[in-house]
Amino acid sequence: MSDANLILLADIGGTNLRFALCESAEVPLRAGSIRRYRAAEHSSLGEAAARYLEEVGTRPRQAVFAVAGRVDAGEVKLTNLPWSVSAATVASQLSLDSVRVVNDFAAQSRSLPLLRSDDLEILGTPPAPELDGSRDRCVAVVGPGTGLGVGALLLRAGRAIVLETEGGHLSFAPGTDEEVAIFNQLRREYGRVSNERVICGSGLVNLYGAICGLAGAPRRAARWNCSAKSSAPSPAISCWPTAPGTAYSWPAACSIRCCPPCAAAASAGASMPKAALQRP
Repeated sequence: MSDANLILLADIGGTNLRFALCESAEVPLRAGSIRRYRAAEHSSLGEAAARYLEEVGTRPRQAVFAVAGRVDAGEVKLTNLPWSVSAATVASQLSLDSVRVVNDFAAQSRSLPLLRSDDLEILGTPPAPELDGSRDRCVAVVGPGTGLGVGALLLRAGRAIVLETEGGHLSFAPGTDEEVAIFNQLRREYGRVSNERVICGSGLVNLYGAICGLAGAPRRAARWNCSAKSSAPSPAISCWPTAPGTAYSWPAACSIRCCPPCAAAASAGASMPKAALQRP
């Protein structure tokens, strides 16, 4: 197959970038073409995509990028990564004839009919849903990662209709006394509490901090070994204090979620440092 018939695919999240090649509707993914990179190692989508194409040694003419953020007229500002992606800009950078940018959970939702039974892991007692369009269904798609992605797929009269949402940014609605107590603890710390504040990678840290606060227990501080130059007195920096209710809140611009000096540099528009977690 010539490169002109290939389509470059990418799943762009706040932490990981995944690239692959599509050959046709019958072969959605070329075998062995999937590569994963760290977002923090690249300054833009164009740079990461160019690296991938050089490594696999091919030059497709079209691309579809699924990006974690709200897409508006082919442009998107990522929610948990300080990148802005423009279809026109990336097309120019990579000499592509066509670039389409879609919301990542719109892409996840649209892919459900491609799943086979052996792709599914069943939780609980209900049988696996039939997603071939033979029956009308409404399927929720939820994915906690760097943030919380939410989408939905409507199957109606053999047609697949994708619902794009930003459900991760809806307000968290507690349903038990314990959840109300956690909500109040987080509200005192952050103000508004979204679903993403509690259901994602950093949300686990927030939940841990809130539960420690309710129990009157000290938090164990995470420590990060950061290669970025800063005025910090020590290269291993405690990312949040041990006193309840004083957890360090990372700026939204910091995709690495590392130490305060790096986060401050990121929020000020500085280039993103490379950091690695040093386990205590």
